[in-house]
Amino acid sequence: MGTLARAFNMMGEAVLFRQEELERQAAVIERMSVTDELTGLYNRRGFLILAAQHEHLALRGKNAFAIMFADLNGLKKINDSLGHDVGDRAIRKTAIALKACVRAADIVARLGGDEFVMPLHDATPTTVDLVKERIRRRLTEHEIPDDRVGALSVSIGTAFHTWEHQSSVAELLAEADRRMYAEKQLRGGQPLLALGDV
Repeated sequence: MGTLARAFNMMGEAVLFRQEELERQAAVIERMSVTDELTGLYNRRGFLILAAQHEHLALRGKNAFAIMFADLNGLKKINDSLGHDVGDRAIRKTAIALKACVRAADIVARLGGDEFVMPLHDATPTTVDLVKERIRRRLTEHEIPDDRVGALSVSIGTAFHTWEHQSSVAELLAEADRRMYAEKQLRGGQPLLALGDV
């Protein structure tokens, strides 16, 4: 009986261990499904899930939030001139800078390519202007000119969800994208990152 009981205990422990291992693997797969492999930021799916939570909280608490859409200028030129490895390093450096320029509770996501998005909770136009300035300043701090390519630059557009202006996440993203493109056309973006520093 003692041997049988020990065998059952060992079998039970093996089943428990296997269950815990499956749960760990499921958690890893879930994390991978919402994470951008290159930057470690949220990917498009992760952004949509979290932005929907922002929208829900804003509606429930009558709070405002903003969606900032950032698009890097000149990445194709870097990829074509110096290769995709250098382009990838530029994207990673930019991702780190964007993450450092928002609050811990805010998220940064890479939608794909050279497009990033940042939902900012309880945001005002003043908050957004401060974040924009912080981003541009942070990315120009270590500028080292490179005559082969020049500096990478960014264009940023913003859309606000307020109690008076209740747009869906998809509508806000489209509006922020339009405003980003208008800034790109008007100003051509601001210098952000020199290739020598990538």
